[in-house]
Amino acid sequence: GEIRSLEIIVNILAAKANHTGDKTILKSLFHVMNEVIEYTSPELKSDLDKSDPGRPWRMLNFNFAIVATRTLEKELMTRAFDTLGRNLPEDCPQFFEEGLIQSEKAEYGSEIKIIMTEYFQKWAILH
Repeated sequence: GEIRSLEIIVNILAAKANHTGDKTILKSLFHVMNEVIEYTSPELKSDLDKSDPGRPWRMLNFNFAIVATRTLEKELMTRAFDTLGRNLPEDCPQFFEEGLIQSEKAEYGSEIKIIMTEYFQKWAILH
């Protein structure tokens, strides 16, 4: 099967993510978001109408990367960041610039800042 409507799913996942700091729940959300991305219809994945910055496909991919970051697990972050790069390359420079700023917060630590710096340099310099 495939998912042909994302808005409700994305809103529910975002609400859940915004109301938890529990790493176990965040990891579960990461895996659910990964499945939603995988099973989204090709029509939605093609993301042809970019006029709405709040479109569900864009928000799903951003939230996937944010949830991965909040797990503080390098492997999940790498998977989510690479997915974001494949699905929304035009949004990566701004996303990773903001991520680099956010990584300055004490709760993220130096390893997260290193990862954000690597992805920022990849997308801001090369693209």
